[in-house]
Amino acid sequence: MSRKRAPAAGVNLDGAILGSVSADGLDRPLLMVASDTSPWFAHAGWEPYWGANTGLKLPLRIAGTRHMSFTDEQVIVAQLATAGLIPEGVRNEAIGPIDASRSVDLQRSYLLAYFDAVFGRSDTSPAETIKRLAQPEMLPHL
Repeated sequence: MSRKRAPAAGVNLDGAILGSVSADGLDRPLLMVASDTSPWFAHAGWEPYWGANTGLKLPLRIAGTRHMSFTDEQVIVAQLATAGLIPEGVRNEAIGPIDASRSVDLQRSYLLAYFDAVFGRSDTSPAETIKRLAQPEMLPHL
C-alpha cells in the first residue's frame, strides 16, 4: 500500500505491521483494530511503527476479543461451543468471551463508517466518525 497512490486509506485488523509499511510508514489514514491479546505472535505491536506513519492513526481495541475474532473462525467456533462440541474455555481462548454476532456487527459498522468518511460519503472526518460511533466494547488501543 505504501508504494501505490491508489489506496486512499488502510485498515489493519489485529495484525502486525509488516513489509514496506513497517519501514516507510504511511501518509494516509490507517484504522487499526486490535484484540485484547495484541501484540501477536512475538511481533512488536503497532507503536514502534507510528513514527513512520504520518497519516491519521486510529488505534482501537475490541474488548473481549482474541486474534481469531477477526476471521470467519469466530462464527464457527461460537456455533461449535453453543452446540456443546467444544468446551467454553476453548471457545474463549480462540475468540474471546464477546458474543460473535456482536463482534462481527462492531467490525462491520466501524469499517463501513471509516470508509464512508475517508471516501467523502460522510459529513465528518474519519476520526470524528469513529468517535461518534462510541460503542462500549470499542476502546482506545494503548
